[in-house]
Amino acid sequence: MPFYKFICEVCENTEERILSCSDKDNKQVCNCGGELIRQFPDSFPKVNLKGYNWSGKAIKENGFRKKRQKQMREKTKNHVMPGSLTPNYKGDVCGSWEEAATLAKKDGVNTTQMEKKIAQEKK
Repeated sequence: MPFYKFICEVCENTEERILSCSDKDNKQVCNCGGELIRQFPDSFPKVNLKGYNWSGKAIKENGFRKKRQKQMREKTKNHVMPGSLTPNYKGDVCGSWEEAATLAKKDGVNTTQMEKKIAQEKK
């Protein structure tokens, strides 16, 4: 059972008492007849929890993970996947994006994406 510190409202006398769980709800009375008020410590002891699952380590790892994801996004921002480099229309490989655009126009397909590829090809 833990020790609790109390101070009297009337005489301001301090006392330490051991209380069980059932005694915590009952009012504590001083020798002078005044009510005892429970005191809380000014500061609580600092605890340093170590190990993988404690929040401090998890926060550091999440920060590192987010930083690494941001770096990878920056690297791959302008990267084009190899499958999209080959000019094609309906799965048939064409010699250039202009050729693929002419085939698409014959079928009445919107060619704005292909025109962007043609502009990139000309650069």
